[in-house]
Amino acid sequence: MNFKIRIQTGLYAENQNSNKILPFIQDYPEMGCFNHETVKSYFHSITNEIKVDNSIDDWTLTICICIGGAMDEKEIAMYKRGITYLNDKEKEVSIRISLPSSDEINWGIKKKYRFNQYAKRTIDKGFTIIPVDYSQFDNMKDYIEYSIKVALNRTFTDGITLKGQKIKI
Repeated sequence: MNFKIRIQTGLYAENQNSNKILPFIQDYPEMGCFNHETVKSYFHSITNEIKVDNSIDDWTLTICICIGGAMDEKEIAMYKRGITYLNDKEKEVSIRISLPSSDEINWGIKKKYRFNQYAKRTIDKGFTIIPVDYSQFDNMKDYIEYSIKVALNRTFTDGITLKGQKIKI
């Protein structure tokens, strides 16, 4: 089985109303504040422990991590049901990591033009929710790296089902 990780932002670009074209990290500072290689290394250390049944050996499991999104969420939300692409033999599951606004904590994100104030998570039995306390962290880097590790660990400890087979450590 192939394992992939994709990390993206769920926030609007800081300069979305500007005509200037700015570098990705400048528009999305949350994407540049943590070490992507550290996260990928942790992901590979977890997935290397997983043994799968031969019936799903040619499948790909993609973990899509979305940082930020709706306002006023204080949680890590994992949706393990995900999307299954039968023709491509790929399953994608989602993890959403909320971010605080700068009104909540000094290292938070400025609200203006960033958060989708209308997006709300619908409660579904497919979600696993882990509440977070932003005050336990001194900066966004530590918070994001910690949250990604907790979410990945929980996802693979609980396991994901694909074609009747459990994928777990």
